[in-house]
Order: sequence, then C-alpha cells, then structure tokens
Amino acid sequence: MDMVEAMRVAVEVARHGSFTSASRALRISAPSVSRIVAELEADLGARYRTTRQLNLTDAGREFVQESAGLLEELDQMRGMVHDRNESPRGQLRVSCVTAFGNECLALALPEFMQRFPQLSVSVDIGNRMVDLIGEHYDVALRVGPLSDSSLIAQRISTQKIIFVASPRSVRGMGHLDRSTRSPRGRRSCRSVENGDAAIDSNTPERSSISKCRSISQ
Repeated sequence: MDMVEAMRVAVEVARHGSFTSASRALRISAPSVSRIVAELEADLGARYRTTRQLNLTDAGREFVQESAGLLEELDQMRGMVHDRNESPRGQLRVSCVTAFGNECLALALPEFMQRFPQLSVSVDIGNRMVDLIGEHYDVALRVGPLSDSSLIAQRISTQKIIFVASPRSVRGMGHLDRSTRSPRGRRSCRSVENGDAAIDSNTPERSSISKCRSISQ
C-alpha cells in the first residue's frame, strides 16, 4: 500500500464526507477509494469510520489531522525543490582547463550569471586534474578523451587542431614528412603554443593539445 496515497484519500474522504465526492476530487474511481480505505484500516489495525455515512472514529480523526499536516509539509518540500530546479541558486564550483576557460568560459559567464542571479559561481582555472568528489567541485570542463569514470560526462563541443606556418617558415624547415610526422632535415621550429602547452617539433609524440594559438619563431 502506498501510505502517502492512503493519507491523501483519508483526508479527502473526511473533507468531502463520501467516497464518491472524494473520488472526483482525487480523480480515481469510488471503488478504488473504498479499497484504499479498507487497506488503510487493515494496516493501522483500527477502524477509520463507524458507519457508511463516514462518521470518523477517534483514531480516524487523529489520523486525518496528522496526515493533513504531513501532506502540507510534503507539498511545500516538493514545491521548494521544484522551484530550485526552475531557478538554480546557491554555490556552483567549476574546474576548467586554462585554454578553454580563457577563450570560451570567460566569455559565457557574464550572460550565465545574469540569467541565474541567485547562483554564485566559483571558477578554478588550471590544468590540474581535480578530484570532483573529494574537493567538492560540481562540474569540471576538460579537453580530450576521458578516462573510465563513474562520473557523468557530456560532450559540449569539438575542436580541430590545425598547424599553420608562414611560407618563409616552411621554406626554412622543409615540408612535413607524413611517414615520420617530422620536418625533413630535422630543422627545429621553436614551439607551438596554446597558452599552457608547448610542442617542440623534435618531439612530435607530444601532440595532445586543444588548440593552436600562435607559432613562435
């Protein structure tokens, strides 16, 4: 038996004075109301009513009174949670990689905070892999493949890595050999930077960056 449903039925039956009227208010059939009341009496081990005219017993009157208060508190709690979901409030702690944070998140934050003024946002920008649970972060924004985790992940964007160079630089260091993924002649390009990571042309295996921002000569 669903005790919350039984409490609602008991309260409505006492309020309307009949199974039929209570069934209309609850939008269930009158036989269902009668069955639930009978199951409630069996569960409580006490009579809810004394006659078919629904004169409540002392136990029934006390049960209805207490149930009405509990149901009101339950409805208030559900409304509070619903309102919180409709309009987020409180503290939101975010961990974000530096490049994405500087180039994307920082631009989106002002509009986000205007949209949800009751939400206080704390952003930690850096490439350290934080412990979301242990360090009490609500969300982390990361770039690249994710390791196996019990956490929920959602892809929000994709990026392409594009290497560019001036004609003068290409003439100076030679064309890229696709078989070795290194410049012919092994001439050194200083670095490719994305604000946090740098890739030396002599170590092509270090290629897991999110975006190329500049090439320094």
